[in-house]
Amino acid sequence: MSIVVYSKEVQASGRFNDGEIIEKKPIGFPQDMGELKPYSNLFYWANAWTPNSKSTIELHPHQGFEICSFVIKGGIKHYDSKQQKWIPLIKGDVQIIRAGSGISHAEEILDSDEAMAIRLDVTSTMVTIDAMKDALNEGLVKSTGNNTGPITEEIEQLISTFTGDVTDSDFFEFIYMPDAGTNVLKNSTYIDTIPGIEFKKAFFGIWLSKNPIQKNLKKAMLGG
Repeated sequence: MSIVVYSKEVQASGRFNDGEIIEKKPIGFPQDMGELKPYSNLFYWANAWTPNSKSTIELHPHQGFEICSFVIKGGIKHYDSKQQKWIPLIKGDVQIIRAGSGISHAEEILDSDEAMAIRLDVTSTMVTIDAMKDALNEGLVKSTGNNTGPITEEIEQLISTFTGDVTDSDFFEFIYMPDAGTNVLKNSTYIDTIPGIEFKKAFFGIWLSKNPIQKNLKKAMLGG
């Protein structure tokens, strides 16, 4: 017997809700163009997650097969036309749905509290500290739907880390760690840690939320 490993790079990819939910598919549908094809009675296998905030796969029908959901990290909520209520599932839970002659269901993949990082490179001598502050403030307003009130202190803490001058060789790193917060570094030198998952979601939401600063950039950051 031989064992073949199919890495993430050769698996099919998918997305829901304009990239709010990302999929990697060891076994996808024929049109997904993955290397591993359906076998036996297993015709679809996908790992789905949210890069930054919760999102819902709306009610949709299935018929004639079973659906098995296993929560590896975080949590999901499930709704179907038989139970007619949302059922929460957490890490380690398994759920099996027998679609039978027909069932409709919806899934909400909850917020991800996982490590995340982004790096901003200064590439122009025209960029100033004040311009970066203004851009981040504008992005946070858009990311939160003009509701920055709950994270006002955290935003002020973020802005306070931008001091002095910048050159076109400088770079900033923002590294979120669960149970710690978002670490801010300039040229690999630690500056400060901003606490809270709500700030993390708003900050990374500048690029990954439903209202990113640039949709094409969001698409590229999520792998096209």
